[in-house]
Amino acid sequence: MAFTVDSVPDLTGRVALVTGANGGLGLETAAVFASKGAHVVMAMRDQEKGARAMAGIREQTPTASLEAVELDLASQASVVEAAAAVRRDHDRIDILVNNAGVMANYHFGLGLQREFERAGVRAQSLVAHPGLSHSDLQTTTVAEGGGGPMAPFFAWLAARTGMEVADGAMPQIRAATDPAARGGEFYGPRFMNNGPAVRRPVLRPGRERAIATLWAVSERETGVSMMVEAG
Repeated sequence: MAFTVDSVPDLTGRVALVTGANGGLGLETAAVFASKGAHVVMAMRDQEKGARAMAGIREQTPTASLEAVELDLASQASVVEAAAAVRRDHDRIDILVNNAGVMANYHFGLGLQREFERAGVRAQSLVAHPGLSHSDLQTTTVAEGGGGPMAPFFAWLAARTGMEVADGAMPQIRAATDPAARGGEFYGPRFMNNGPAVRRPVLRPGRERAIATLWAVSERETGVSMMVEAG
């Protein structure tokens, strides 16, 4: 049976943080969490756009519990400030959705699960991919001159053959909320670019070396230890 919004369990009492929550997959994810009763911390760079996104969620779910945090993922200082604000206002985060279009996060997510297991903590890290989704990611990337020479083609392809945002968000929604999901798993569309959200095999030769390299580079470039400690 396909995992749909109706499959998402009651999230009342949970605190969920979603990055990039003012549009596309992040907005859809935040809206679903809010509709299920979670308090949603919407981490966003553009606060004006974020205010419109929050108003849209409240139109769908008048009782939505929402909070905005300014976050620019391109700025480490902004990340530190946002994290401090969240820690000041909340004693825990139950669900964290790092909603982004950077495939290095695949290895980071798997490496983080390995660190959780080593430290013996209860947290779980899962990986999700939206397939080819017609969100504002492609159009924004092209408008800002990013994505390389093939970016306009993929934006064109997503506009004509991509899944709707509601469908593209389901892999990360399922990874975050399916009671049967387990750390280290990978969720994506059944047919790679489209289809219902399913658990897919983790098949990437050399991933252990890639994880180790990514970890080392991340620590070197950010100056932040990636060591996970219990407690």
